[in-house]
Amino acid sequence: MSLTIRKILQDDLMPGAEIRSGGAGAENQVSWVNVMEILDEPTSLQAGELLITTGFGLDDSNIYGQLLRRLSERGVSGIVIQTGYYIDRIPDYLLTQAETLGFPLLEIPKSLTFSSILRTLIDAISADRARRSLLASDSLDAALLRLPFSQDSTCALLLITSASETHADKADIGFIRVRSYLASKASALSVESAQNDLLCLFSASAGVSLEEVQFDLTQLATEISKREGCDLFIGISPEFVPSGIEQLRDALRKSVECREELQKIRAKRGVCEFGGISFFELFQSVQRNSRVSTPNRRALEDLFSYDVIHRSEYVRTLRVFLAHECNCAQTAARLYIHRHTLNNRLEKIRKMCGFDLKNYYVRLYLSLALLIHDYFDE
Repeated sequence: MSLTIRKILQDDLMPGAEIRSGGAGAENQVSWVNVMEILDEPTSLQAGELLITTGFGLDDSNIYGQLLRRLSERGVSGIVIQTGYYIDRIPDYLLTQAETLGFPLLEIPKSLTFSSILRTLIDAISADRARRSLLASDSLDAALLRLPFSQDSTCALLLITSASETHADKADIGFIRVRSYLASKASALSVESAQNDLLCLFSASAGVSLEEVQFDLTQLATEISKREGCDLFIGISPEFVPSGIEQLRDALRKSVECREELQKIRAKRGVCEFGGISFFELFQSVQRNSRVSTPNRRALEDLFSYDVIHRSEYVRTLRVFLAHECNCAQTAARLYIHRHTLNNRLEKIRKMCGFDLKNYYVRLYLSLALLIHDYFDE
């Protein structure tokens, strides 16, 4: 999905912004952002640019009476006016003209800084360009065409990319390990390389769910990062029954969107399945206004260290227990252990860390703490 005025608002890229007039143009695409405190040279603006201004002098309709018409004729995406400095409210003549032209006019609060807006929007624009470039890639399209598929099986398309700073040799190791894992869970697996990406058309074996694969890949990506120095981003499409190249292209678009979501939140690595994008969008909104961290992490770090020293699986046990909504029978079955063994492990975790796993907020905290560890920790 291209970056539009509507998407900027939906994704809360400018917290507190609202469209005051000209909503008919909300689908206007934004290719760049331009800041002008004083609108002395609006003719320098280019098509697709979003104009941001403090509104200096805009209360004078004799000077700026034709401003929005000129901007609209130039193909400018819209105008964002910050109130609270030079004007306290958007003048009526601008609201009327914006509505007549279908030209988006947005208002942002005084609390927003232009530097934070620019950083956020330019990141979003860059990601949008990278996505469109990737989807237009001839090599990627050719790789899709080489993927054999059966109309009898349900598949998911995985797009696996190494971080730009990852050395090629380490990326190859990471790709091999992910591919080996997928092969162990697949009834059918087709893999193609394209540029720095790996495309995997994956059909799960009987009894294996896509949720289970995502869960395991998240842990595997963390392990590969810490042991091999290779950071991977993995986007997973919804499951579908392939019927032609257009379906594969649609699955690729969704996989790219998933991978892009991880980059938006500035994850170091990670896995995103299309059904989970809404969670990451929420996480991005929180992260944009706060430092990503969790308090009281010493107990979890001690648990990680204990596992390394004793080659135990207390962290994995905790992960699976939380992922299965603290259902002991399902957790024990997933870990292939007896319920008594599981209860002993949970008691050990409680004694070592002091976590009350019966408390909803403790479970929520642990789930978020593990996510932050997997996606952001060095």
